[in-house]
Amino acid sequence: MPFLILAAALSAAAGPVDCAGYYYFADGRRIETVTLDAQGSVKNRKLMTVRAGQVTPRSATAQLTTRSLDTREPATTSEARCENGDLLLDLTGSLPSQKEALSSRRPILLRYPGDMRVGDALESRVDFDLDGETRGKAMKVRFSLADRRVRASEAVDTPQGRKQAFVIRSTLNVSFRVIGIAIPMRYELVEFFVPGLGVMRTEAEEKGRTVERSTVRFLN
Repeated sequence: MPFLILAAALSAAAGPVDCAGYYYFADGRRIETVTLDAQGSVKNRKLMTVRAGQVTPRSATAQLTTRSLDTREPATTSEARCENGDLLLDLTGSLPSQKEALSSRRPILLRYPGDMRVGDALESRVDFDLDGETRGKAMKVRFSLADRRVRASEAVDTPQGRKQAFVIRSTLNVSFRVIGIAIPMRYELVEFFVPGLGVMRTEAEEKGRTVERSTVRFLN
């Protein structure tokens, strides 16, 4: 117990998170995301380029352009914000990879509090739709996110050395609908978030088995 009390005191004494430290707001930075499948083989590689807006210690905005390094799919854009040390990211950027290109009419922003603690329940967007196309037919995909919680704290490797990350787990229900036929899927999403730096690793589990794992590295 004394150790826990000391850890809580040190945490409370820490200053607010600097928005400018998140890698999403470093103008011109290029970030490569490599996703591995269940067998550990490369599933896809993506390159994200940052176009930062105004960045201060307490607030920041950026437009993130992501393109595939393996296919000729059109590049996609998403949004990132920071408000008083809290990071807000477009949820569509961390969904399990799909073969079909999906698009959203608006950003689906999720908040990552800079002062989160193990055991915290985090906000989630319950239901939203994305539009897409498969084999020339219109497709609508419904996502439902629930039970988003900070489950643990774990040291992870980052481009800035080994850092302590919060492990965020959530349940994602996915329903693909093509020509009126719905195909349901369920994932457990796992994110490794370092306050003041960003999400460094994501995983997707299906029926207790990790089906994909993504990591990031800075190219410049």
